Amino acid sequence: MKIDMHCHVKEGSIDSRVGIEEYIEILKKKGFQGMVITDHDTYNGYRYWKENIKGKKHTDFVVLKGIEYDTRDAGHILVIMPEGNAGNAAGVVDRSGSS
Repeated sequence: MKIDMHCHVKEGSIDSRVGIEEYIEILKKKGFQGMVITDHDTYNGYRYWKENIKGKKHTDFVVLKGIEYDTRDAGHILVIMPEGNAGNAAGVVDRSGSS
């Protein structure tokens, strides 16, 4: 399965001008069967898909929940979240105990 692992959508990120439905169509034409929505510090793009599209359209396309965390001094970290996760990945990002 071919999945785009780093996608920003306009419903959740200022980094994108492309809406999720248009993005899915573009990816399908390029042979992808799925995507991970990884907007910066928000799940809003994924929430939009889950509340408005999931199970209604594009049922042949996999959409996974992700996020791109902006760190203080380590750049960006991509995290793929399992369905049903409460959304708090901060504990996984920094286990060193330092700030």
